[in-house]
Amino acid sequence: KKREAERLLAEAENQSPRAVWRRNAAMICQMQGNLEQSLGHWREVIKYEPSAFDAHEAVAFLLAALEGNAAAQKYLRKISREFPFNRNLQKLRLTHLREETTEAVAVLRDLV
Repeated sequence: KKREAERLLAEAENQSPRAVWRRNAAMICQMQGNLEQSLGHWREVIKYEPSAFDAHEAVAFLLAALEGNAAAQKYLRKISREFPFNRNLQKLRLTHLREETTEAVAVLRDLV
């Protein structure tokens, strides 16, 4: 199945929009356990679609897995500042602030 997925992905590379191709490549890499490569693909998706929630969610998840929750929090803090009115990104940031009560309260104030 791995080879089949890679073959189909290679066939689609020149036939599909870049962001769509990158999303699929990221998911395949993640399923294969290649988290670093998946992260790279998701970051490329964000270059094409800067406010794509699914891509930011995946980047935060992968950063937490690869570098720790602090890296995910830092990333989400940066993205939240770039898109201060995107409630979904603010809520995503909030989910990564389990033990950061002061910052969580600030995010909640921004949401209200």
